[in-house]
Amino acid sequence: MANAEAALRAGVLAAGYHPVLVKNRQFTDGIVDRVYAEIRRSHFLVADYTENNNGAYLEAGFGLGLGLRVIGTCEASQLNPTSKNRVHFDVRRMNVIGWDRKNLTDLTERLQQRILALFPQGPVKPERQ
Repeated sequence: MANAEAALRAGVLAAGYHPVLVKNRQFTDGIVDRVYAEIRRSHFLVADYTENNNGAYLEAGFGLGLGLRVIGTCEASQLNPTSKNRVHFDVRRMNVIGWDRKNLTDLTERLQQRILALFPQGPVKPERQ
């Protein structure tokens, strides 16, 4: 998942927004309180449901309850109707971006395109590599 995480971060940055991942932040309050605080400050959320991450479902639901757009992503195999580890039925109706570990560049590009289809280009200038 670490490589997918980097691809997701790159997609958000390419669209001009700061990706925030609470586990990479320094704080002294409880992590759930910090997650909720960061979600309240967000323009939108990216929720990766790979491996049916319960935290992603919780955070996406919280964001939806606040009226935020949630962009779902998941390893493509879990979107297959015959998968034993299929994403939860509540998100199956959503337009989830399926991704492949062998082509994470595609994930970055598709996430950037999805963000830009919903929001204007953000103010953050991606760093040149």
